[in-house]
Amino acid sequence: MIERHGEALEYDLHHELHIDIHDFFRGTRSWVEFYRLIYRLPAYGHFKAGLLDNEDDAAELLKRGEAATFGMHGWTYERELLSSLVEAVRAMHSTLVAVNSKGHKGFTVKPLPRPVTAMDRLKKRQRWHRHDELVAKVLPQRTTT
Repeated sequence: MIERHGEALEYDLHHELHIDIHDFFRGTRSWVEFYRLIYRLPAYGHFKAGLLDNEDDAAELLKRGEAATFGMHGWTYERELLSSLVEAVRAMHSTLVAVNSKGHKGFTVKPLPRPVTAMDRLKKRQRWHRHDELVAKVLPQRTTT
């Protein structure tokens, strides 16, 4: 990782946390601390951008089961309002296209990504569990995994 993203890590550690990456090599800071810190660097930083833009790293994250979604950290009320505003403008654009086209069909407006919380994941699992229970009642010969 350091070979591939060393320059980005050095910049982000210095810029965001005012830490010299060389302190880890000199032994004045522990490698445990290094690994704790690098995964808490901001999503907009050079390291995270490089990590997500590298296919080998992305494959490793998928293999480890790391979520492709993001959490609440950094999600503000203003970001929620801006996302809602963009979605509303897109919906209006779709309506204008539909009204002014021969087929009177607009395009589907996909919602922008939102943070996925533990509550969201639990609700999703509960829905799937209820789904599996219903399938088992309706189709007892079919087993779900």
